Amino acid sequence: MKYLLIIFVVLFFFGCGENKVNPSINPALNDKEIPAQESWNSTVIFSDSGRTVAILHAGHILMFTKSHKTLLDDNIKIDFYNERQLKTTTLTAKRGRVNDLTKDLFAIDSVVCISSAGALC
Repeated sequence: MKYLLIIFVVLFFFGCGENKVNPSINPALNDKEIPAQESWNSTVIFSDSGRTVAILHAGHILMFTKSHKTLLDDNIKIDFYNERQLKTTTLTAKRGRVNDLTKDLFAIDSVVCISSAGALC
């Protein structure tokens, strides 16, 4: 029992030491570049007073709280609905950006907007 206690004390003191930083992690990376939330192959439903207004499908979503922006990439598709919850328009793009303060969406690269009647918007 005495030897077990000595071994425990020796291991305890030799086990304590400096915390070493993983060299593969870039210490210059600041928190402005890291998203607060991130998701893949997501579907987001937007509603107003219990009615669906739009449904967003995105391959990759990154939300940045400090800069108040959300980046959408890996192909996005947004279906818009009227007050009777009938699909009126579909917008597709390779990527996009949302201003989280104003809720404005900026669709970028290969943007196509088609109405439910099949006409370009």
